[in-house]
Amino acid sequence: MSALHLDRITVRYGRVTVLEDLSLSVPWAGALGIVGESGSGKSTAARAACGLVPLSGGQVLIDGKPLRARRGIPSPVQMIFQNPAASLDPRLTVAAAIAEALPRGRPANEVLRYLDLVGLEAVHATRRPAELSGGQRQRVAIARALAAEPKVLIGDEITSALDVSVQAAILNLLRRLRQELGFTLLFISHNIAAVRYLCDDIAVMQGGRLVEAGPADQITRAPTQPYTRALLDAVPRLKEDSPC
Repeated sequence: MSALHLDRITVRYGRVTVLEDLSLSVPWAGALGIVGESGSGKSTAARAACGLVPLSGGQVLIDGKPLRARRGIPSPVQMIFQNPAASLDPRLTVAAAIAEALPRGRPANEVLRYLDLVGLEAVHATRRPAELSGGQRQRVAIARALAAEPKVLIGDEITSALDVSVQAAILNLLRRLRQELGFTLLFISHNIAAVRYLCDDIAVMQGGRLVEAGPADQITRAPTQPYTRALLDAVPRLKEDSPC
């Protein structure tokens, strides 16, 4: 049984169909990357998977059961957003933001454990988002999501607003955390190279529909669809005769 299963989900805004009849599964402790250009429906799929947009059809299943919000209980699906400056409350310290996500009854000092997990020192606990760099804010957002002890973690374009060197650090962090904690990951990106590095499987979306899906190596080495090949061709490469 899959940790996360999108069962023929459809999302419409008025007469516009943004996502149509999408079915995807992520196994326990697996990592699925969804790629596609802007407007492909990948971010809508992410928001649908954690209950942030209403479905016009289909359902989201977690461990075989429909996803339902329960008051006072953290959702089994937690999402990390593209812009941590917008997703973190500017009035709260880092410690307060993470403590809010802890399940009821958990000691507040566990905040320091989650800071350590994401590579931040205890001194950051008393700081507010405005006092942190973009990479540090994203680490706090990851720590807060993990503090809720989710079954599924979703990252929606979480590196696209960061400098290249910081992007690499965040990808390496997620890869290490997944190995250490064994969570299930749904990773959304327009960067197929980043998805290939982080995920076991890749799903390619275009115009709100699934175009192609399969193991990451298979999709990146021998894609069957022209659209997937175009995404791969768009990945920057160093020229052999480039100066050092």
